[in-house]
Amino acid sequence: GRGAFANRPIANGALIAPAPLAVIINKDALRTSRIVTDPLTHEKRKVRGQQLMLNYCLGHPNSSMLFYPQSSIVNFINHDSIQPNARLEWSESPLHSGREWLNWTLEELKQISLNRTGLLLEIVATRDIQQGEEILLDYGREWETAWNEHVANWKPAAAEDDYTYASNVDLDSLLNSNLDLLSSLPSNLQVMCRYHYTEHAHEAGGDGSFSVRWKESVSAIKTLRPCRIIRKDASGGFTAEMFNLGNDDAIPEQFMPHVVTDIPRSVIEVRDKPYHSDQHLEFAFRHEIGIPDEIFPKQWMDL
Repeated sequence: GRGAFANRPIANGALIAPAPLAVIINKDALRTSRIVTDPLTHEKRKVRGQQLMLNYCLGHPNSSMLFYPQSSIVNFINHDSIQPNARLEWSESPLHSGREWLNWTLEELKQISLNRTGLLLEIVATRDIQQGEEILLDYGREWETAWNEHVANWKPAAAEDDYTYASNVDLDSLLNSNLDLLSSLPSNLQVMCRYHYTEHAHEAGGDGSFSVRWKESVSAIKTLRPCRIIRKDASGGFTAEMFNLGNDDAIPEQFMPHVVTDIPRSVIEVRDKPYHSDQHLEFAFRHEIGIPDEIFPKQWMDL
């Protein structure tokens, strides 16, 4: 897993990180629905759920609103209800111009937050924290109860029985002995190659054909796209057909199929397909982090 760690000593009561908040007027806005196909009966059904974003939002069980912290550090702070070393506080800094927001009614907050932000929470140390120590926050009783129930009762949906972590795939063995098996990976996985099309655009053949040698560059290393491994080359590299993933560095349709040779093993990976990681499974955990009762404005409690 991931976490937030102190890169310097932090004194008791000191600010660890600010958390400017974007207001989500109604938590129902994060509800989702998608169509899945049963692998045995091939019947389609609608699955309802909630966006992964909910896990990073702050909220209160008695309020319809959610608050998304616009600070990347905050999203890495893990839960500990036994020995937390940090707490949430509303900012009282004289430099913060939105302190009056805490006095507004729910309707006033909903109206003003449509086009501006003003709420600011702070993560504050509750004791001295040493350099290298993990920052831990109590997410609240409701969150912990929901998590414990999830751990006790979770089971995969029928359509996800073949889910496999990418780290469990022996890619080297498949590349060196059985390329055919790469076309039958578990449904959540795909083979990807680091390749930047734009650097090779001038090499297209007059008939629209495209077959070039892979070359190393900063752009190539940063550009990861789906690919189909065709064969192992005499050079020790691999030949693969490249595909697009979104619009970034997209290969034009007229240059498809797009074949690249001499691809080094180091730039071939197995990754989760978009929205197919374990965080996106049908029964994956979803729950907002709790804002303590003692600091949550009573006028915002509408449930």
